[in-house]
This record gives sequence, structure tokens and C-alpha cells, in this order.
Amino acid sequence: MEEVLAYAVVGLVGLWGVSHVIPTRAVVAGSGKTSAVDRRMPVQEWLAEAVTTWSLTDEVGG
Repeated sequence: MEEVLAYAVVGLVGLWGVSHVIPTRAVVAGSGKTSAVDRRMPVQEWLAEAVTTWSLTDEVGG
């Protein structure tokens, strides 16, 4: 039972990371006309959060 719960948690956290990556372009495009630097900051932050969640799934699931 513990293994099933662990894999379920790993799957949910992995999906959370995917859910951060998918809407990134739409979120940045919805912010209006901004400079290239202002567009890069949220992209970098969202991708860093996604990579962090994926690395957590690797640690827990590995």
C-alpha cells in the first residue's frame, strides 16, 4: 500500500510540473506588450519551478 501511495504522489507531482510548462506561452502572451527581458523572467521562473518539481519526483520515486 505504501508503494502505491508513493507512486501516486510521484505521478501527481510530475503532472504538477507539466501543468506549469504547458500554459507558460499563453501566460506570457497575455501580459501584453512588454520588453523581451520582462517576457523572459516569468518564463524562466515557471520553467525553474517545473524542473524543481520534476527533480522532486525523481528523488521521491527513485
